[in-house]
Amino acid sequence: MASFWYTKYVERGSYLSGDTRVWSVGNTYGQPGTMQMGPTYLIHRGAAGNELSSNLVGTGTMGDVVEMLGLLYPDGSVNILRSINGGATVAGGLSAANAPAAAWFDRTFVFNFISGANVGTMAVSRHKAGPLTFNGITRDTIAKARAA
Repeated sequence: MASFWYTKYVERGSYLSGDTRVWSVGNTYGQPGTMQMGPTYLIHRGAAGNELSSNLVGTGTMGDVVEMLGLLYPDGSVNILRSINGGATVAGGLSAANAPAAAWFDRTFVFNFISGANVGTMAVSRHKAGPLTFNGITRDTIAKARAA
């Protein structure tokens, strides 16, 4: 299902580890029906025979307030947007399309995931997720997702 995934948090080092995720749906990286945001500001979706990612250049620093918006489109493509400390929004670029799996690999939702353990690398202040378009509003910008 086309959806948006908005997370606002205080950066406490999630970008320091190659295996850190801001959030994760499913618990096995790359499996069809999994989706993760992080570590170095990317969104990743496992898809049968094709890994899809949208990556942002650069990272924040400790103490930054980060807003990230992951977008899953009807064709299965993903994109990520980020704003640091209320600054301009930067987009990662739309991935290739690949139809989403019929079901999530594992119905698990985890914040602050690192190698299977929660280690306190971030301070989430807000998370919202839902249909990409609802009541005629497509939540494809950080401002629209924040207002949802």
